Amino acid sequence: PLTCPVCLDIFTSPISTPCGHSFCMECITRYWGRSGDCICPFCKKIFRQRPDLNINRTLAEITEEFKQTRVMYSDLCFAAPGDVSCDVCSRRKFKAVKSCLVCLMLWTLVILTVFLLLPICLIMSSNFTVHLTLDPHTASPSLTLSADGKEVCYGDAEQEIPDNPLRFDIFFSVLSKEGFTSGRHYWEVKVGEKTDWILGVVRESINRKGDIELCPQNGYWTVSLCYGSGYWAFTSPSTFLALNIKPRKVGVFLDYEEGQLSFFNVESQTHLYTFIDIFTEKLYPYFSPCANEDGKNAVPLIICTTCTRK
Repeated sequence: PLTCPVCLDIFTSPISTPCGHSFCMECITRYWGRSGDCICPFCKKIFRQRPDLNINRTLAEITEEFKQTRVMYSDLCFAAPGDVSCDVCSRRKFKAVKSCLVCLMLWTLVILTVFLLLPICLIMSSNFTVHLTLDPHTASPSLTLSADGKEVCYGDAEQEIPDNPLRFDIFFSVLSKEGFTSGRHYWEVKVGEKTDWILGVVRESINRKGDIELCPQNGYWTVSLCYGSGYWAFTSPSTFLALNIKPRKVGVFLDYEEGQLSFFNVESQTHLYTFIDIFTEKLYPYFSPCANEDGKNAVPLIICTTCTRK
């Protein structure tokens, strides 16, 4: 989102606080000066020491690009006397076409702002939470599952277990027993200090044998931490995720009918990525702890039995 939660206007000199939320430099400085305490206006996190505020260059560049685009369209599209004006514009009216591009762009921004900021709290405090158990019949022989089916890690040695059509063979993956053909569902996975992991959902008919390309076209909607340094959404081509805060617990929200799969940093309540697609098959939550990288990535992925309530 490109709007400051304090002034509700497009960012000017945007900064990001340690909790991951962004504000105009002037807005956050004035807010802290007025309140006397260094508190995040959005999530109310208290900072014992005043954080160093530096301009978020990436966000500043995106904001400036948006402002220039808006000005460019404004010069071309304002309705003059006698023109048919757009019914959606609430301030100065633009010319009406089949749809007003500027209004559509701004309306999309409003929707994204509401979607990316507000529902994170609502989702985590809702009744969408599902309790998942890992399915040992789908687990790669290289993986070790806990007795309760809530944890998975890369094993020290490949297990001698019978193959079956449901089992991943060389790809270090496992699915949950639970699958979904409708509704909204939310679960959380503790990734902790792992340096590599992959989470998401897959359709029932996916290929599970041999080397696999993870992408929506192949029935995989997943995000990943790769080699401890880069976060990616496995689109086609893959999308790099520029995250300010390293997630230690990832929330996954599936809205089957709306075709949305969203990922959140649970602790900072920030949005990581959302896939938009049309789901036509049964979907199963997907987990890959990846290889242990000489012990650097040995800790398990853990399905949380109790989800965070904010």
